[in-house]
Amino acid sequence: MGICMSSRARCCTFLISLVLIAGTAKLATAADKAPKNKFEGSGTIEAMQGSVWIVNISDTKWKVAFNADSKLTVTGIAAPEALPRMVGALVRFNAEPDAKGKVSGEINDLELFTMVWEGRGKDKKQVAPSSNYNQMGAIKVAKGNKLTVSGKSGEMHIELAEGAPIKINGAFPAVVAVGDLVKLKGDSTVPGQLNASEATVTLSKTVGEKKKPKVPEKTPKPEPAVETK
Repeated sequence: MGICMSSRARCCTFLISLVLIAGTAKLATAADKAPKNKFEGSGTIEAMQGSVWIVNISDTKWKVAFNADSKLTVTGIAAPEALPRMVGALVRFNAEPDAKGKVSGEINDLELFTMVWEGRGKDKKQVAPSSNYNQMGAIKVAKGNKLTVSGKSGEMHIELAEGAPIKINGAFPAVVAVGDLVKLKGDSTVPGQLNASEATVTLSKTVGEKKKPKVPEKTPKPEPAVETK
């Protein structure tokens, strides 16, 4: 009889455990199946905390989270002063280098870019986005307007023309700053919170541009008094 009671007790305990596990599983499944609302909107970045941004969208502050699958595209302009800090970044331009990699003439247009994923499964690979440029490579040395770029055929030595635009077009999270505009796409399960699948940032300032010192305004000298008789 004792053995029978012990068996019944174990059986009851096992059944209770199954009920608890089933209940927990249902709760987890319910959380996973919480309705996800597709969201698209644009706003201004007000704060950045690692992979979480606070974005003001229509006077409402949204907490935007990014993950490894989020697609980021940054567009804007960089100054030549920013290039030494971007050694290793990919650039492309139009030029006809000689056998030694020397390019005659100045470069009037330079673009900083990143590779993009193409294809699926085993065929998935990184490729350069389509463009009209005929040269590309990684920045090896940057000093002033002069660059050494490592390309497929070796090193190229180029010089940027004064005032030549240096375009930014790719995934460059390090140059994003508070005040930039961002267009977002993603899923929202909680009001005011967004899991971003895509973010397109338009930089509000030129990256690396040095602030010009303010010239103090000259106070006009008072005109000498004229005596009247």
